[in-house]
Amino acid sequence: MIPFIGWGGTGTKWGRKIAHAADTGGHFAGGVGKVVREVSRQSIPFKKSWTATKLSPDLTYGCEKFAESVQKAIGGKIVEITPNRGRFLPNFKGVEPGWQNHVVVIKDGRVYDAFTGSKGMAIDEYKKLWDWVDYINFGF
Repeated sequence: MIPFIGWGGTGTKWGRKIAHAADTGGHFAGGVGKVVREVSRQSIPFKKSWTATKLSPDLTYGCEKFAESVQKAIGGKIVEITPNRGRFLPNFKGVEPGWQNHVVVIKDGRVYDAFTGSKGMAIDEYKKLWDWVDYINFGF
């Protein structure tokens, strides 16, 4: 079985489905594309103390629900990051995720999302994770 990296590897329900689809040439649940879309729509699991999630191109959904969970746990303000030119945000952490927006929590000068871990990140440091910051409306 081809290993699936991210969201728990082949030990998760969706990790096993993707690995199976890859092993069989995509002949599962309508092909690997459908499975990847289903996986990407899953929310990143929230725990009060979380480690930074590794960014992958198929992680396209779930930041809104994750931000809601973070806000419920620690407070702060939910902020939507949007492009101020074009339809998509620039690269984040060197990956082109294809996001039209990204939702984070801001509290006490720190940014919290699935990619910062539970300690968050200083706003200036977080902004450095993005390419072309002049093309982004951070809202903070």
